[in-house]
Amino acid sequence: MTNEPMTPQTQQVTASHAYMGKTRAEVKRELAQAQRDGEIAALNNLFRGS
Repeated sequence: MTNEPMTPQTQQVTASHAYMGKTRAEVKRELAQAQRDGEIAALNNLFRGS
């Protein structure tokens, strides 16, 4: 028996909970949506001079 305090193991990540990247189709869909919504134009205006 040790005198160390018991701590919950909340930092463990299982393979099923690991971040899964987006597919090419998902990225293309998000880009098309951002273009339709005007987000791309707004970012271009914001960063035009940099």
